[in-house]
Amino acid sequence: NISKGDVIGILNNKSFDAYALMLACTKTGAIYTNFDFTNPWLRISKILANCQPKIVFNDHEHSILIEGIKEKFKVIDLFSEDFLSQISSQSDEEPVENINSINGNDPIYIMFTSGSTGFPKGALMSHDNLLNFINWGQSTFNVTSEDVFTNVNPIYFDNSVFDFYTSIFSGA
Repeated sequence: NISKGDVIGILNNKSFDAYALMLACTKTGAIYTNFDFTNPWLRISKILANCQPKIVFNDHEHSILIEGIKEKFKVIDLFSEDFLSQISSQSDEEPVENINSINGNDPIYIMFTSGSTGFPKGALMSHDNLLNFINWGQSTFNVTSEDVFTNVNPIYFDNSVFDFYTSIFSGA
């Protein structure tokens, strides 16, 4: 029951499933935001209050934040054995949103800043923002399918966008 424009949160530790969620959001028009599972609860609670995700996906088994999140939001643990049953139990009778209805102005993800004022600020990126960034990365660094990316940046950090999307869109 996630639709275009809905926000989902991902406590993302770079698992295959968390990356697949990012791409699923990209394709369906849902907006994702990745959380740093090492952040203090106060910061996470401010981010959650700001973006109000419809659901939070957790791929970090030992996150102490998850209990606080579960008090206010629906949480699905990606590492749990019943993850696939939770997903597959959703009705297939609902029509999938027409992917062609997504345009360049539609938001794709929210990247939260360090919040030097004490309140984390979300920067909302559009599909056009991302496509322009990918094109810039490909042309500036001549990225090809022969390249290998280290992907050392945490996924909630803005430099990770370059690693993730430029590599995928270049076949690297």
